[in-house]
Amino acid sequence: MVVTILIDSPEAKAAMAAAVEHAGRRVLLVPYIDGRYAAVGTVAAVEDTGGRAVVVRGIERAVLGAAAPGEADDALWLSAEPVAEAEAPSEEAMALAREYRALVERILDKRGAGRLTEAVKGLRDPSQVADLALWSPELSLTDKVRILETLDVEERLRLVIGFGRDQLAELEVGEDIDREVAKGIDDHQREQILRRRLQAIREELGEGGGDGDDASTYRARLEESGA
Repeated sequence: MVVTILIDSPEAKAAMAAAVEHAGRRVLLVPYIDGRYAAVGTVAAVEDTGGRAVVVRGIERAVLGAAAPGEADDALWLSAEPVAEAEAPSEEAMALAREYRALVERILDKRGAGRLTEAVKGLRDPSQVADLALWSPELSLTDKVRILETLDVEERLRLVIGFGRDQLAELEVGEDIDREVAKGIDDHQREQILRRRLQAIREELGEGGGDGDDASTYRARLEESGA
């Protein structure tokens, strides 16, 4: 992913300066949630710096090691072991990737974002397909950290497939509710139209303009006619 990060604390500024000056424009991004740092971070390249924000591009996962303060700066330096991706994904991983990719396409279509499905179809690497879930606005930060920390690609795909099925089910339930509401509105409108037409027919026939008791009206006419 390519994201923009606000740099508004002394620690963040020190880390970014050290990354640019001493670490080949590389920085380690680590989520902090519920009072703890994640066990896995993302090695990212600093693409652009300027003002209070920087643009970074995620490169690979890395398992966190020991931390130590920098000798020549105020940044915190971490040892980290990059997570190597398999050069030849297993058949199971490829099958799971196809299943999740299809789920994502259906979710995008139901959200009215079908134009994005072409980009999704172009992804073949199972790890990249699994990480599509990290774009989902429905997933909580806790869920996204869980995805980040799941290093085994097949396990990660099964995890996001479960999330995707839940999201799709919610969207389909929402569609069903919308259809029922729309049907109720349509039925009400149809009834109002029929009432107006009936009223117009009565007026055309000179039968009055009210919605009174039709049976009483016809009975009175019969009595008047002596039938």
